[in-house]
Amino acid sequence: MKRRHSLLVMSLILGCAGERPALVPEGLTTPRDALAVVRTGGDPVSSLRATFTARVQRNDTAERVRGVLLVRRPDRFRMRLSSLLGFTILDYTLDGEADRLWLAGRDEVLSGAEIPAGMSLSPEAVRWIFLRADERLERGCHETAADGTALVECADDAGIPLYRGYVQRSSGLLEREIVFEENAARLTVSYGDYRPTAGVRLPYSIEWIEAEPLTRVVIDIDTYEVNPDLPAPLFAG
Repeated sequence: MKRRHSLLVMSLILGCAGERPALVPEGLTTPRDALAVVRTGGDPVSSLRATFTARVQRNDTAERVRGVLLVRRPDRFRMRLSSLLGFTILDYTLDGEADRLWLAGRDEVLSGAEIPAGMSLSPEAVRWIFLRADERLERGCHETAADGTALVECADDAGIPLYRGYVQRSSGLLEREIVFEENAARLTVSYGDYRPTAGVRLPYSIEWIEAEPLTRVVIDIDTYEVNPDLPAPLFAG
């Protein structure tokens, strides 16, 4: 029974992974201002299923992995990583406040504060990029213009920077963002290769750098499925 359940879960995760994203005509509606763009990460979606390949360099080590991710905003996320040969490496789930990491090689389950040490892809980074729910984007934010790019900056009550995002005015697309911690850049994310997919525009290339531990991740998206029905059991630990 357990094996049948696992096969069912994996089939739901993978879903339409074999399909190529469909292009749609130009003239898509863009968010009305730069602050709306950074709060949603671009054209708004409620859920996503995606397959990708990632290159991860952390300190002196490097690896390439394949992945499947599920996103159901505002607070549900699942990411399964496997080797290029198809062997499962890990399975990370977030369901509200509860998160869980299964390390396949050690058959070990971690939770809460134990998780960051077990992942080369920081759970904080992937939650930021795909879920967007963060109080930094609700505090002391303002927009300024610079050479066709809108700059969104958010700061705390003392004026210490919390966030900086760069949005292309002509397209309304998020190009780059920096998340600060203790007045220093902690996470820098760049978005590129936007393509129209099922009525919205999504980045097919995402690169981020984390300051501590020094980590560089480059993700190439293979497929997206926009606003799929993702039942709650898919995110249960």
